[in-house]
Amino acid sequence: MSSRQPEPGRQSDIHWIELRCRGCGRLLEKIEQHAVRPGKHIEIKCGRCKVVNDLVGTD
Repeated sequence: MSSRQPEPGRQSDIHWIELRCRGCGRLLEKIEQHAVRPGKHIEIKCGRCKVVNDLVGTD
């Protein structure tokens, strides 16, 4: 079984957005930037403090 890993010295073209909890600041999710399209609405509930966090694509 092989896993795909980036070659050393090569930069990835994938840009990540970190979604952090508004209540406690915990990292909830790392989402690929292209997945957050205009009008796309993502809601994630924090398991620690139970705050519902949302992200809406605007660009």
